[in-house]
Amino acid sequence: DAVGALLQALNLAVPEYAHIALVVGGDGAPLSKRTGGKSVQELREQGFLPLAVNNYLARLGHTYESNSFMTLNELASGFALARLHRAPARYDEMQLLYWQKEAVRHATDEELWKWLSSSDYLKSGDIRSCIPKGQESTFVQAMRDNITLPNEAHAWARNLYTENGVFLTEAADIIRNAGPKFYKTALECLSSANVDFADYAEAVMNVTGLKGRALYAPLRAAWTGEVVDVMTPYDWRRGPELDRLWKLLGPQRIKRRLNAAIHLGED
Repeated sequence: DAVGALLQALNLAVPEYAHIALVVGGDGAPLSKRTGGKSVQELREQGFLPLAVNNYLARLGHTYESNSFMTLNELASGFALARLHRAPARYDEMQLLYWQKEAVRHATDEELWKWLSSSDYLKSGDIRSCIPKGQESTFVQAMRDNITLPNEAHAWARNLYTENGVFLTEAADIIRNAGPKFYKTALECLSSANVDFADYAEAVMNVTGLKGRALYAPLRAAWTGEVVDVMTPYDWRRGPELDRLWKLLGPQRIKRRLNAAIHLGED
């Protein structure tokens, strides 16, 4: 064609052209804002990481030999025109969220803290003043397996570092079923426990005779006011591990929350 001839005349390489399949929404119609399409600006404002969007878009209408999370260079080197699909590509938000989760998992602690502390979602909640100085890395390490978007980290920061005394219904039921005696024992063991959560859990287990879920669910309910991670619509996790919560909350917060559980059980 004319463009090809002009490039050849200038001794420039003639690029290969390819047709990328149409992207459609869940209803099979061309993707639009009405069918769930979002602009890059909207995705950025929601907190999606660039590599999450790149990993998803590179697979939208194209197949890779590996389905693992890739860097930009790996995505580029693994791209092949022969692997482009002919059929329309269907946009699936859950797939985008999957790659977002992978991007969070592969990011460094420093990258995640920069992402969280610079997010508009978290600026409004002032996460940097909420989290005690020096606990930023500990917080990120505890959250990385339990968040997908920044607003979820914000919810956890409020949960862990503010005292609202709210127990969600399921957590309140577990606290009442465990009874004040359990929490009085947990409180007594707190004063004699080592800094290690495993030692504390063993002490409570030895006195109460409880173990597994019967031991840990009442502790989680009292410490966080929750049983599972219900702050997000994506049921991929159960919340930070108790030993990580132990480090984030510290003995004084744990003591206050155990006392609140005792009072709830006595009501």
